[in-house]
Amino acid sequence: MDPVHTQLVKELIKHLSIELDLHYSDIELSEGNNDAIRTLQIAAALVTITGEDLPEIYGHLMGRVAMGERQAAASADTTTTN
Repeated sequence: MDPVHTQLVKELIKHLSIELDLHYSDIELSEGNNDAIRTLQIAAALVTITGEDLPEIYGHLMGRVAMGERQAAASADTTTTN
């Protein structure tokens, strides 16, 4: 990917990450059918391949996705054990 497209994808990752961070709960972000998260992960992989750093907000968002996965798993464990 050339530098202009790399910067464009980085900006898209940044702005989509901000919007998702503002509007969704951790569990909503972690749902398996969240196409926006999958698309972000693919875009981030492309940027990483170029050797560029990812926007800080992307790392924050992926942390929230992981937190949501843990919360959903804990909720499922509680439901199945009761």
